[in-house]
Amino acid sequence: MGLDILPLNAETAAAPLHIPIAHKDPFDELLLVQAQQSGARLLTRDRAMLEHPLTYQPL
Repeated sequence: MGLDILPLNAETAAAPLHIPIAHKDPFDELLLVQAQQSGARLLTRDRAMLEHPLTYQPL
């Protein structure tokens, strides 16, 4: 499993999230947009985010 740290840019910050999150945290949404635009999944243990299809929880 490879991990990449992605830089944040203006295009990502302005892009909409295609599948919205229920809890409306703007920083979480920004992380998900970044994953969406790069074709990646977001590695997280945040329970509020785990229902989103772009997230992945480590074992």
